[in-house]
Amino acid sequence: MGFNVLCFLCGKLEYHQIGSRLEVDRWWMMGKKRRFARSGWFLLVITLLSVGAAVLFPLKPNWIVVPAAVGVVLLLGITIAKRRRRNRASGGGDTAAEGESGADSSNSTLVTVFNTVLISSLVYIGGNVVQPVIKPYMTRLVVKIDEWVGNRPLQVATQSWPADPGCDFTTSVAMPVGGPAATSIEYTFQEDPRASVIKRGGASWELGALTFTLTSQRATVHLVAVEPVILSREDNPDIDWILTRTRGCGPGTGHYLRLNLDTSRLYKIVDGKEYPEHSPKGGPGVRGVTITPESPLFVRMQVTSCAARMYTWFLRIRYVSDGQPGVLQIGSEKEPFRSVGGIEGIPIFDISSGEVGEQLQPFVTGKRSSRKCGDNL
Repeated sequence: MGFNVLCFLCGKLEYHQIGSRLEVDRWWMMGKKRRFARSGWFLLVITLLSVGAAVLFPLKPNWIVVPAAVGVVLLLGITIAKRRRRNRASGGGDTAAEGESGADSSNSTLVTVFNTVLISSLVYIGGNVVQPVIKPYMTRLVVKIDEWVGNRPLQVATQSWPADPGCDFTTSVAMPVGGPAATSIEYTFQEDPRASVIKRGGASWELGALTFTLTSQRATVHLVAVEPVILSREDNPDIDWILTRTRGCGPGTGHYLRLNLDTSRLYKIVDGKEYPEHSPKGGPGVRGVTITPESPLFVRMQVTSCAARMYTWFLRIRYVSDGQPGVLQIGSEKEPFRSVGGIEGIPIFDISSGEVGEQLQPFVTGKRSSRKCGDNL
């Protein structure tokens, strides 16, 4: 048996029973090196696929069967194709030729069975010996590849800024000097007017609302931290106008987190009380939450800015999946969120409700902002 295995690894063998002796006929001695090379490389690829499946998919053992089964089917197909080529070459002429063809068919079947056993053994070895050794390294590699192609374990499914979805009338937006006029922006029923202003370069005014849903596509994710990253602070920026929306159906829903940009601190809101997000008081916050494909996490975060500054910022969420750390950003250095507030003397616009199908129109309220946060609306 050991000799047969060695011969198989060196080159494909065909056994011809002639009388009482076994003749070993190597393909390369018959001038068929090219066919041998193709068949040998093909078998090597199938073997590597099987071993790779055993190593890379330890959590889904059913997947291991797939490449092994594909290899067996392809090997059987090659065997049948070779038989047909031999029959056509011999022309089916005499009984001796038919006997030799039958012997070749029998021997080819034995070789196929041997190949199947070899591949199955390699699959078993890969899954039970190789996989435990290289699993940590392969996991890190898979995580890196996912990050390169943008397929992270933790993803943002939905996102809304600067107002809660629906008819929230507690948030406002402001346009820095140099941006478009309030009356030159097209407002429609398909999009919140405040979101339209943000897209044209606006910022949240004093109070903003960021809502998002965190999901996992294929793995269990443990949240480690939510970190606000403030990119810039501009004191006393020049603001052209403020747009509010006092006509709505409610003040919005309660918030889970509150980000105070003036103090750079993140709080969790429990029963209306404010606690540092990292503190054990008030119960668990976002950190420590486990996300699976079946249990996403919906987060509402209130953002306040009242110190006469313009902030650019984004969120960085740290997590662990399959023992490997990862980072997800909401916003970015290139496309940050913008927030401002606490500046007096800025004209305030409101938005008309209008009829369905009509374009919404802003109008001057006659009010101006004050330095005291919350007194502007």
